[in-house]
Amino acid sequence: MTSPIYTVTMIESPIALLVALLPLVGGFFVMGMNSDSGSTNVKTVSIWTSCCTLCLALTTSRLHNLVNGGKYAEKINLSEACERWVTVDGFSAVFVPIICIVCLMCMLWIFKEDDVTAKIRRAMIFFFEAFAIAAFYAADAFLLFIFMEAATIPMYVMMSIDKNHTPYAIFKFLIYTISSAFLALVALIMICSEAHTSNIHEIYKAGIKNHIAFWILSIGIAIKMPVWPFYNWLPVAHVKSQTVCSVMLAAISLKFASLLIVRFVEPLFLNELIANTVAISSISIASIICALSQLIFQDDIKRVFAYFSIIHLNMYLMIVLGNLGREYFIFAIAQHSVLTTILFFVTDMVKTSRGTRLISELRSMNTIPTFTKRVAMAAFLLLAAIPSSCNFICEVISVYAAWRVSVVSVVVALASILISSIYAIHIYHVCFSGKVEQESYDKCTNYSVLNAQKFVILSLMAIAVILGIYPNLIFKMF
Repeated sequence: MTSPIYTVTMIESPIALLVALLPLVGGFFVMGMNSDSGSTNVKTVSIWTSCCTLCLALTTSRLHNLVNGGKYAEKINLSEACERWVTVDGFSAVFVPIICIVCLMCMLWIFKEDDVTAKIRRAMIFFFEAFAIAAFYAADAFLLFIFMEAATIPMYVMMSIDKNHTPYAIFKFLIYTISSAFLALVALIMICSEAHTSNIHEIYKAGIKNHIAFWILSIGIAIKMPVWPFYNWLPVAHVKSQTVCSVMLAAISLKFASLLIVRFVEPLFLNELIANTVAISSISIASIICALSQLIFQDDIKRVFAYFSIIHLNMYLMIVLGNLGREYFIFAIAQHSVLTTILFFVTDMVKTSRGTRLISELRSMNTIPTFTKRVAMAAFLLLAAIPSSCNFICEVISVYAAWRVSVVSVVVALASILISSIYAIHIYHVCFSGKVEQESYDKCTNYSVLNAQKFVILSLMAIAVILGIYPNLIFKMF
C-alpha cells in the first residue's frame, strides 16, 4: 500500500464543517420538539435534515475531486479556524456520504414509528451521524478518538431503550468497545508523544518508530473490527438490537477499525505491517475459518448475516496485507456498508411479514409476501457475489490480495467464498422458494408501514449494482 501524498490545498469553504454540525443541530432540535402534538413535524425535520446533510457531504466530496483532479490529497483546510481538525481526503470523501446515506435510510425505515421512544431514536441517529462524520473528517488524533468513541453513546442509548435488548448483550457490547478504546488511546498517546504533536499530518511527516504502539493499536483494531478470538460480541449485539441499530453498527461503527488502519497503521507502520504479514494473515485466516464453521449451524437469519459480515471484513483485511492500495480497501469496506445495510433491512422485512427470523420456522411457511420474496432473492444474490455486483468485485480483489500474501491465504479465501455463496443460495431456497398460496397475503399485513421501506431497499440495491458496474465512482477519488 502506497504512502500518502502530503499535498495541501487551501480552499475557502466551511462545507465540511457544516456537514458535521448539521446532524448535531438536527438532533438537539428533534429532542426539543413536542412529540405529542407534532410527531409529523419531527418526522419531517428528520428527513429534510438528513437529506440536506447528504447533499452537503456529496458537495464536499465533489469539491475534493475537482480541486485535486481525482488524486489523493492528504489535506484540505476548509477554513483557517478549523485547520487542526477538518480534513477532506479520498477516504472521507468516499465514506462520509455513505454515512449520510445509511442514516437517511434509517430515518426512512422508522418513518412510521410513533411510539414514545421514536423521537429519542431519531435524535440518537442524528447524534451518531454527527460524531461519525466528525471522526472521519478529523485531522487531530485525539479529536478523532473522541468523536469515534462519542458515537458509542447514542448507540448505547438506542440499545437501552429497545425492549428486546438484554442487559447481557449491552454489557458485552460495552466491555469490548471500552477495551478497544482504551488500547487505541494508549497507542495514540505513545504516537503523539513521539511526534510531539497530535496533528495527524504532522505525525506523518515526523514518522513513528515505536513498535509497541503498533501492536497495542493493532489489538485495539482487532477487537473493534472484529477478528478471532474477539468477534463473539458482534453476533450477540446484532441479534438483540433493533434493526436501525444493527444497521449503524455494521455499516458505520465497525468501520472505525478501518479508519484507524487508514489513518495510522498503514501510513505510520507499513514496514511493521509487511514484516508481520504472516502472523496477521494467520489471525485473519483463523477468523474466517471460525466464523464460517459457526455460520452453517445458525438458525437465526440475522445471526447468519452477522457471521457473513465477519467473514467479509477479514477477507478485506487481506487487501491491506497484500499491499494493493488503499483505494481498493476503501472500496471494499464501502460496499460492505451498503451490503450489510441491505441484509439487515431485508431481515426486518421478513420478521415483520412472517413474525420470525428462524430458518427452521421459515422453511415450513410458503406464504411469504411476493415483494419480500423478490427483495430477499436480490439480497441473497448480492451476498453470493453475482457478477455486476460490488461484492463480486471485492471478492475478486480479496482473492488477488490473498494470493499476494500466501498460498494458504488464497486457498482459504477461495474456499470461504465458495462455501458461503453456496450456503447463501441454500438459505434462500429453504426459506423463500415455496409457492405463494395467498396472493392476498400482502393485503393482510400492514403494508402501509413499508412504503418508505420499499424505497429504501430498492435504492440501496441500485447503489450496490451501480458500484458493481461502475466502481470508478469511488476509485476516482484517489
